[in-house]
Amino acid sequence: MIRKRKPQDKGIALVVVLMALLVLATVAGGMTIVSSHHLIATASGNESQSALYAAKAGAWMKLGEIRNGNLDDIGLTAMSGGQSDGGLSLDNFSSRGHLLC
Repeated sequence: MIRKRKPQDKGIALVVVLMALLVLATVAGGMTIVSSHHLIATASGNESQSALYAAKAGAWMKLGEIRNGNLDDIGLTAMSGGQSDGGLSLDNFSSRGHLLC
């Protein structure tokens, strides 16, 4: 059986479709905002990680120089007993090069 349309039913499909589009647009906009914030946070984390790697590389290079007797440019002097005025000494490092605290 085919049902006759009432005059007030005209345009209901348009309203439903527009509401669905509004919901989808809101979800898509929210996802865009979240992903852009995530991208910014990831880029910042990558920069921090790169800085950490550069600092570690510099520390390892200088540790190698210290082990070879070069004490220039870091304010170390010849140490007696492995201690100085708050500076680094080879006694502060384990045999594997890790800083002992």
